[in-house]
Amino acid sequence: MSFLIRQTLIYAIPLMIVALAGIFAERSGVINLALEGIMIFGAFIGVLFVRILQATGCMDIAKEASNWAALQGYMFLTMLAAAALGALFSMLLAFAAIKLKADQTIGGTALNMLAPALVLFLIRVIVNQNNMTLISGDSATWFMIKKTMLGFAKNDKLNFFQETFLNKVYLSTYICIIIFIVLSIVLYKTRFGLRLRACGENPQAAASLGINVVKMRYAGVTISGALAGMGGFVYAMTTANCSSNGDVAGFGFLALAVMIFGNWKPLNVAGGALLFGLFKCIAASYSTLDINGDGITELPRPDSSVSDTKQADGMVFWEQYRPDGLATVERTYHCLSGGWYFILPEDWTGEVTALASDAGIGETQVTLSVQGEKALSICALTGENRERRALRGNRVVLKRRTGTIYAAETLSEIYSLDEETLRQNFNLIVHSWDAN
Repeated sequence: MSFLIRQTLIYAIPLMIVALAGIFAERSGVINLALEGIMIFGAFIGVLFVRILQATGCMDIAKEASNWAALQGYMFLTMLAAAALGALFSMLLAFAAIKLKADQTIGGTALNMLAPALVLFLIRVIVNQNNMTLISGDSATWFMIKKTMLGFAKNDKLNFFQETFLNKVYLSTYICIIIFIVLSIVLYKTRFGLRLRACGENPQAAASLGINVVKMRYAGVTISGALAGMGGFVYAMTTANCSSNGDVAGFGFLALAVMIFGNWKPLNVAGGALLFGLFKCIAASYSTLDINGDGITELPRPDSSVSDTKQADGMVFWEQYRPDGLATVERTYHCLSGGWYFILPEDWTGEVTALASDAGIGETQVTLSVQGEKALSICALTGENRERRALRGNRVVLKRRTGTIYAAETLSEIYSLDEETLRQNFNLIVHSWDAN
């Protein structure tokens, strides 16, 4: 249930904030069909801004110092940058619709066509690829709030509220909820909101009362663009693993549907976004597979940057297929030939390599190295004297399987692991057709 609520919120938040963007524009008298295009542009700006911050080294410094508050601050600055550039991009629609009196539908459609082409062009110029990602890591690594950041141990059991709203969540979720509430109040409970709605409902009457209709409509479209740009980055961060490829999976058009479904009322729109998010979660949960048969829906992504002597084996980023996209869960070394995998500790940063070899008759061994330093060896022992060999030196017995004993030995003081961690991180590969 906690997982379902978390993922529903993550999926619903971009819809909710972008639908509110559409409300602001339409209440001012401009139909903003360019929400999809503005989201695409906002996602691009957000990812680019994070890359720039990574290039300066400030994010690495904050992460190494475990300064999670600074990382969240960088995330908030990125949201503001995406909002600012989204507002600027929306000025194209405002100028065409308000100043030039152009057809609003055609103008919005034109921006939806312009945005992906422009973003793809800029991505090719910047990274010479069709997809722009972070320089290192992923969104979960940099911006996701986990229980360990809040003072809980990794193995601590959390209550329902803590597990749902404090663990594996994004601060952007709560920021967007606050923004949604504040702007809804502004729209319906302030003088500015009253004037904005008057300009959309009856511009002649508003003008007769001395309200500058043109300025109010520019303000409505500007706020709409800022919210859509922010929503684009939130989508890119939470559902696209902080990447931009000129697409937001139709979220902008879906937000328009949520806006209409909610009858242009913020409270109804919030409910509609949650309903759409729930349906998306349910649909996604039945469209994926449980690879390991452990009850967790996940997909493996090989890490091509890690070398191995056996092509069948290798490092794997296990990505949980969530309703809002892919998110790295953990990194493992999978020894398919030996029938086991080892979950790499979080502090094993940088390049991790593996060397598989035969250590003698009845003994195969894999040596894991971190940044060139040998850290751990895991061996599979067979034969009559396997029990004695499993206890040789500083070896720790991990698991036993019929005819085979798996043992490990730490090789570095820096990357040393205790026996409990070794056993917890070591698992046998179990297929759904296996009895055990």
